[in-house]
Amino acid sequence: NSSSINNGASNYLNQTLGLNRELENTPPEMKYRPGLEFGLHIGNQNRKLKYYLDYNFAEIKAIGQFNVVQIPTNSNIIPLYETISVTGSERRSIFNFGIISDLVNEKDYHLGFPIFFQLIQTKFKSNQMIVNNQPYNISNPAQAQNNVLNNNQVGMGFGAGSGLILTVPLNTEINISFGYHLQYTKVKISEQVSGNGLQHSIFTRLIWTK
Repeated sequence: NSSSINNGASNYLNQTLGLNRELENTPPEMKYRPGLEFGLHIGNQNRKLKYYLDYNFAEIKAIGQFNVVQIPTNSNIIPLYETISVTGSERRSIFNFGIISDLVNEKDYHLGFPIFFQLIQTKFKSNQMIVNNQPYNISNPAQAQNNVLNNNQVGMGFGAGSGLILTVPLNTEINISFGYHLQYTKVKISEQVSGNGLQHSIFTRLIWTK
């Protein structure tokens, strides 16, 4: 619960910095920065449908903030309020299983409508807080109940999405595709750490045909 998360994170923060501090918002609201995906695409083209499998991996970062209160030992002194930034690094492996139907199929280009189901594996790589321009390695606050670092937790998720894909032939064997995906995903790493939401992807593929 939020009380045990606050206590564990506050204890870890106090042990790290040697100060009497309390956290006002844990877990902090984290926002993902744009990231890059790399991967492989395999498909089988029939008359008007293409069945495909994608494997992609991404290194992404999320940023957030703690509201921290430094409790003075002297009750006559006003508590000090400050904001501490938090940066988390995460690696995701993504499998897409889908079909692409023809919207426009001309000699010089092809416009397709993809629908896909997504499986996701995600792993925390690191979490850091910045205090007085000094980085400190920390656990995710929702995992700090035992006051230990635990940045290697692995979670699973799923999702689904659609979009548009424009494909243009470069020669008789190689095509290039430009696409946009809108997908809804839900990821669970632990009972305390989970999330869901919409994500946008813009991508380019080189496709060898045979």
